[in-house]
Amino acid sequence: MRLVRQQSVAEWSFLALLVVLCVVLSALQYHWTGEISRAEGERLRNGIRTGAESFAKSFDATLTAYCTALAPARGTVNEYNRAAIHEELFQKWNASHPQPIFRRVGVVTVSPERVNFLEQNLSDGKLSPAAWPDSWRSFQRHFEDDERGPFMAGSGVLFETPVFGGAPVGFGGPHELEWVVFELDTNYLQQVWIPKLARTHFDIPGNLNAQFTNLRRNWIVQNRR
Repeated sequence: MRLVRQQSVAEWSFLALLVVLCVVLSALQYHWTGEISRAEGERLRNGIRTGAESFAKSFDATLTAYCTALAPARGTVNEYNRAAIHEELFQKWNASHPQPIFRRVGVVTVSPERVNFLEQNLSDGKLSPAAWPDSWRSFQRHFEDDERGPFMAGSGVLFETPVFGGAPVGFGGPHELEWVVFELDTNYLQQVWIPKLARTHFDIPGNLNAQFTNLRRNWIVQNRR
């Protein structure tokens, strides 16, 4: 089986960001600049550009930190301590009162006989064997494919990060012992996290706040269909 090359969590997080950010920013820029003067429009475009950069950095930093905290470090996990390691990491992460940005977290291991899926309880951090969620079927096929490459989820809300062993195998580098799979909670993303980041990183004039709220509400409605 060809090994999946390592992907940084930061790269995958931008896929999720683009799902919501591009739509919202495009709508904001088009809507606002059509109603105000050219000079004000240029100022607003510059503000949106600057805000988008800081927005992306904040989004990426948070998502990267959360995923890193829940994924075992290289060489620390094996088939005997897997459950204990993941529970310990979850307890440490959960004690810091993180935002509930994940809808589901799972762990995938691959043996010559089968692909194993373990789901992590987001209340106590325990791992237990589980059936693949219906929305993860493409992900299951990805792991069952002997010629697979890195997983690319069109929606950007489902992504994985490999966990490597400490010792090299043959002439190659350390091999993947497992993959930690994250699914973002789109309800929390749309209703809480994205609006919070927007208020923090965009200089939205007071008289346009209602327009932003309406744009966001319309985007949520359209993407629930």
